[in-house]
Amino acid sequence: MVGVLMKHNKDVYDFIYKIYENDKCVLSFLLPHVESVAELAVRLAEKHGADVDFVCRASLLHDIGVFMTNATKIGCRGISPYMQHGVFGKILLESYGFTREATVALTHVGAGITAKHIIENSLPLPPIDMVPKTLEEEIVSYVDLFFSKRPDKLTVPKTVEEVSSDVKRYGDDSYKVFEKWHRKFGDLQ
Repeated sequence: MVGVLMKHNKDVYDFIYKIYENDKCVLSFLLPHVESVAELAVRLAEKHGADVDFVCRASLLHDIGVFMTNATKIGCRGISPYMQHGVFGKILLESYGFTREATVALTHVGAGITAKHIIENSLPLPPIDMVPKTLEEEIVSYVDLFFSKRPDKLTVPKTVEEVSSDVKRYGDDSYKVFEKWHRKFGDLQ
């Protein structure tokens, strides 16, 4: 599947390699993660009548901003908190003309983050709704929840129970969104 992804999205891969040309360590975590997300997200997109090409491109680009954050376990040496990678990704993608994909980068974190949640929890994010709205945005966000960036788990999806437990830590609203998506999209196993 990766060969098919590369063949049909050469411009996306060229962009990723350009951004990460001097950061092979982060790239070694990023590519397996986004390709795993893309493979499953494309299957869901086909099943649910979503824009398959867009879901593939958005999946490959959703984490493009990670290098600007401080996530040393995956080689990121930025100074900003990891939760800001979607904001950085949106800015970066828009500046290179990937405007639709930029929205997915912004909204994919967790099960989406509302302005209310950002304000109430004093999160280091702009106080705006960063919530998936389209079917395609939901698919990428849902599938992303199943893949970590742990070196030993990059291409192995988490179980529904593991994702459920992870999402519960972010509050009832996030958990309700995950439950809704899980009813809509089903088990990825």
